Amino acid sequence: MASRRRREFGSIRERGRGKYQAAYTDLDGHRHSLGIFPTRVAANGALSDVETQIGKGNWIDPRQAARTVRDVAMAWLASNPHKRANTYAADLNDIEKHILPGLGDLTISSVRPPSIQHLVNIWAKTAAPRTVERRCRTLKALFTYCVNNDWLARSPWRGIKVPKVTSTRSYPLTPEDVAAVAEATVLAYRPMVWLGALTGCRWSEAAGLRVGDLNLLAKTMRVEQVVVKDQHGRPVVYPPKSQASARVIALPDVLVSMIAEHLARVGLTGADLDAYVFTSPTGGLLRQDNWRRRVWIPALKVAGLDTATPRPGFHDLRRAVGTTLVSAGVNPKTAQTRLGHSDVRTTLQIYARAVEQKDRDAAEVLATNFMARDSSLAPTTRPEGDLKRCVGETHPSSPAESLVEVSGLEPPTSTLRT
Repeated sequence: MASRRRREFGSIRERGRGKYQAAYTDLDGHRHSLGIFPTRVAANGALSDVETQIGKGNWIDPRQAARTVRDVAMAWLASNPHKRANTYAADLNDIEKHILPGLGDLTISSVRPPSIQHLVNIWAKTAAPRTVERRCRTLKALFTYCVNNDWLARSPWRGIKVPKVTSTRSYPLTPEDVAAVAEATVLAYRPMVWLGALTGCRWSEAAGLRVGDLNLLAKTMRVEQVVVKDQHGRPVVYPPKSQASARVIALPDVLVSMIAEHLARVGLTGADLDAYVFTSPTGGLLRQDNWRRRVWIPALKVAGLDTATPRPGFHDLRRAVGTTLVSAGVNPKTAQTRLGHSDVRTTLQIYARAVEQKDRDAAEVLATNFMARDSSLAPTTRPEGDLKRCVGETHPSSPAESLVEVSGLEPPTSTLRT
C-alpha cells in the first residue's frame, strides 16, 4: 500500500476512531486548531481552504475575529491621535450610550447585517434622522477599521437602511432680528454677535479669535484656531476644522470700529497678540454651552425670539450671511471662500434656497404686471422695485456694503482707535 504523503501546510492527528484534528501555524508562528473532523479527507479539505485564504491574502486571524465589539470600539477610538477633541467626545458618546448597549458583548465575527439594521431601527424611533446618521457613521467606521486591520473579511455594514436626512432646520433671521438680538446682548459680547452677523464666522472661530489675528488697519481678521469642547466638556483650542476654514476675512468699517472700542474697553492693545478677544467672566476660554445659556438665550428672550420654532442659534447668523451674499449677487466661489466651506456644493445649497425664493418673487411680479390689465383680477396694490430685485438689477457693490446695509448700520465717521 502506498504511503500517505505528508502535508506541507498544517497537520492532522487522529484522536480516535472517526476523530481527526486539523491544526496549522500562521505566518506569525501562532498555532490554530480547526477542530475535530469525522474523516481525514474532511480535515485535509479544511486545511486546504485555510492555505488558499493565506495565499490570496484573505485569511482572518480567528483570535482577532473573536474580539468583542466593545474591545474593538475602544481600539478604534484610540487609533487616531489626531482626532479633534469634540469629534472624539461625540464618537465616545455614540459608542458608550448607543452602540455598546446593543452590540458590545458580541464578537465582531458574529455581527450580521440584520443585527445592525435592528439597532438602527431602534435609534430611528427616538432620535432625529441626522442624529441616527451620525451614529451610523460611527458604527460603519468601526467595522471598516476591523476590515482594514484584517480582523474581518468584510464589513457587516451592508444594505443597511438609514432614515433619510432632510435639510437642517434653521430659523431665517431677518436684519431686524439680528439687530434686535445684538442690541439685547450684553455689551461684553455684543461685538461677538456682530462678528458672526457681518463675517459669517462660526462660534468656535469667534471664541478662538486673538488680538494677533486682527489687522484693524487692513480691516481683516485671520481664522487660525477654534475653541471646541473635549469629552469632559472643557474648552480646548484646535486648528480650524478644514483647510478651507483657515482664511482671512475682510471686515466692514463699522465692525472694525466696534472691535477697536471693545479692545479698548477690556484693556487690550496691539501688543497683546496672544490675548483672546472674547473671554469668560473669569478671563478663561469661552464654554459654548455656558455662553449659549447665559448670553445668547437671554438675548433671544429680550428680542422676542426665544419661543421661535426652531429656536435661532448663533449658526443662523452664518446662514443669514450666506443669504445676504446671494442677494448681493456675489458669485458662489467668493462666498465659499468667505464662509470657509470646503466644498462649493455646501455653498450652492444656500444659493439653491435663495434662488427658489427669488423664483417665487418673480412669479408674483409677473402676475402683478400682466394681470393689472384685468381689473377683475389685478391686485389692489402693486409693489414697486420687485422686478428689479428679482432680476438682480439692484444690489450693493460689495459683500461688505451688503452686510452693512442688511444690518441697518452705517460706517462710523469717527477716527478708529489704534
